[in-house]
Amino acid sequence: MALHKAEQILAAVVATLTGLATTGSNVTRGRVYDIEERKLPHLSVYRGANAPVADGDQNIAFSDWRLDVRVEATVKSAAAQVDTVLAQIDTEVTKALKADITQGLGFVWDTREGGSLEPNLDGGGDQVIGAMTMNFSILYQRAINDPSQ
Repeated sequence: MALHKAEQILAAVVATLTGLATTGSNVTRGRVYDIEERKLPHLSVYRGANAPVADGDQNIAFSDWRLDVRVEATVKSAAAQVDTVLAQIDTEVTKALKADITQGLGFVWDTREGGSLEPNLDGGGDQVIGAMTMNFSILYQRAINDPSQ
């Protein structure tokens, strides 16, 4: 059975973000709350809303959809300003996802940046921990009767 197109998109995003300069191979799929310290800085990629795009230009076989993708960066540092590291990761993620707006998938037609949330900082320990969520919308087409087609 073929995967839902949203799952195919999320897998492509993980592949695209794996190997960035700051986060390296520390990229996982899904919301991860307990990340091993040795795997920081880290990116978590997870699914947001997935909804049809109602623009009146649909046909009887296919419809356009918008998948919201969340990319959460988590960092820990005693030496560097955490906000600066998060800004660098934001730059790297955005450049990577916008380099190919189709994410290498024939059914995707655009990737749109949706901004980022205010960083969440915790300075309770010997090092500052910061997390920030970046939002992207990926526009794609699928069959009206099968989310995998």
